[in-house]
Amino acid sequence: MLENPFIWHTHVTTYDAGPDQTLRLSSLLKLQQEVGEMQLSTVNAGYNELLKKGMAFVLTRTNVEIYRAPVLGEKIAVKTWPRGTKGAQFFRCYEIRSEADGALLTSCVSAFALVDPTDHKILRPQVFEDTFRLGFDLDLQTTCPDPKKWSPAMPPAAAGRHLIRYSQTDWNRHLNNTVYADLLTDFMPGGADGKRFHGFSIEFLREALPGEALEMSAVDIPAENGTETVVIGTHERGECFRARALWTAK
Repeated sequence: MLENPFIWHTHVTTYDAGPDQTLRLSSLLKLQQEVGEMQLSTVNAGYNELLKKGMAFVLTRTNVEIYRAPVLGEKIAVKTWPRGTKGAQFFRCYEIRSEADGALLTSCVSAFALVDPTDHKILRPQVFEDTFRLGFDLDLQTTCPDPKKWSPAMPPAAAGRHLIRYSQTDWNRHLNNTVYADLLTDFMPGGADGKRFHGFSIEFLREALPGEALEMSAVDIPAENGTETVVIGTHERGECFRARALWTAK
């Protein structure tokens, strides 16, 4: 059985902090990706084991709330647990807490689909449960709302073009999920400098492959508690992803 919740004790490294000495949004996603893999690997259900059995998890949506960004050198506890399934979706929760006082720094809920890595057909959650029998039907929730479909309240304007390179791809040979957070901060109007992020969400619509170009568009939208920035990337096969972030000026 899985250890729930699974906790990884680590710290914010020099290469995971941005110019403002806080954890980059993409590095936050990297920590979450790694801790989920670490938990599944303890019961021989990690990426390679899944692949041998004709299965792979694909991230479809993620929603993150940031209460205080972890800072350079800070010792943190990265926590995760599977929360169960709904339809074809698997839900996984994450939290990052300060080791110093236990304060909740970030919380997240991500939705995954189980697919056949050869033809990308969606597999029923029961296929995973019948194979590994780990008991995913947990009811432990975090403070973050579930990710959901959304549309921008204002149309975004052209913001540039991004060519996908080898260095941004992973073992699946497509743009790694964590890189989309870099695209969000790189293409937001005015850049990310001087902004304090309070949360962000990403919807992964179509994979992006090496050599493909993403036409980027972005818009700032006034929000009740700050500004919401929306960034959308589109390639020749359609809309690739849409992301949004809530922020206030420092």
